[in-house]
Amino acid sequence: MPRIGCWLLGAAIGMAGAACLAAALQLGTDEWAPYETVNEQQAPGFSVEVIRRVFDLMGQPVEIRQYPWARAQSMAYSGQNDGLFSAFRNAEREAHCYYPDEPLAQDRWLLFVRRDNLNRLAYHSLADLKGRLVGVVRGAAVSPDFWAAVRRDNDYEEAVDDDANFCKLLAGRVDYVVASQANGAQERFRIPGGEQIAALPGAVLKEDALYLIFSRRTVSPKTVATFSRTLRQFKQSGEYRAIFQRYFPGMGDGVGGK
Repeated sequence: MPRIGCWLLGAAIGMAGAACLAAALQLGTDEWAPYETVNEQQAPGFSVEVIRRVFDLMGQPVEIRQYPWARAQSMAYSGQNDGLFSAFRNAEREAHCYYPDEPLAQDRWLLFVRRDNLNRLAYHSLADLKGRLVGVVRGAAVSPDFWAAVRRDNDYEEAVDDDANFCKLLAGRVDYVVASQANGAQERFRIPGGEQIAALPGAVLKEDALYLIFSRRTVSPKTVATFSRTLRQFKQSGEYRAIFQRYFPGMGDGVGGK
């Protein structure tokens, strides 16, 4: 082949390779320890590390950016981003995004209170929230029954993140805060006075799985299925168990009970 032909062929291959490298999936998330702490290089979060490794095994580049949760969710819905994590399941998200069969983790929604209110406040049913003010993150996928109950009497106040809610709790501006078990256990100690916050015994609002979900506008079902299969296989590895133990020491080999 003439030299110029070889050069053109090589250039074409190089351009094709560059195009493939440029086609990174754009994923949005928020600040939500221990799952997402993107800006902490040494410990970017359980979900961040698992997702990066799974896509690396797939040969698929990804870019992860941090936003307020409601904005990250809106960007996945509109196709501005290709995915969103770590997301519980709800009907609205299912309408806009694909859920893989394999979740990232399991967690549960709990009620947190100030320690000096542990004997004063109780929770046996959603009726116990009536007349109390509940702090919740805007866009959080707590159960439909929960949202119906607090919206009926306007017994809630939304915030952009859990830190803001826990600060309100310490200041006496809300009576309860809704947060995930794993996040609440760590996040409350990231703010001054956080040791004065505790999970209310028995106050489990919802147990559910957490996912990386994919925009229906930009991602194919085939990609979602490949991600799910690769994640399932990765969970059987020692590398996955090592990541898990770094973020959830003493909790076995897999995330549970969130």
